[in-house]
Amino acid sequence: MVKNLERVVLWIMSLVLRIASLREKVTWRKQSQNCLI
Repeated sequence: MVKNLERVVLWIMSLVLRIASLREKVTWRKQSQNCLI
């Protein structure tokens, strides 16, 4: 039971990190486009 909980927590953390990195990429891309214009 505890092992499953740890696995779920690790999975959620990795998912959050992935979403955060994707969001950073999107914002960085928007900023670079604004600079080009």
